Amino acid sequence: MGWPLESREAKLAARYARFQQSRALIRFFWLWFPPLLATALFAGLYSHPVVLGAAVALGIQAVLAYRNLKKLARVKSRP
Repeated sequence: MGWPLESREAKLAARYARFQQSRALIRFFWLWFPPLLATALFAGLYSHPVVLGAAVALGIQAVLAYRNLKKLARVKSRP
């Protein structure tokens, strides 16, 4: 996720990612994320440009975290 992991850290990170993938919040990410993002974007659009920018930034961070957890969960830990 940005830096090479040592063997022990890689095993722990892979286990954590698999655990997160089993949780309902991540399994149903694409069901709750778009409506919530649309609501945040509309709220930002009608209130202040800074709020709009924060909503966009948080949306991007959420998608990247989801993608990175999926990638890390697929990685087999090396012996």
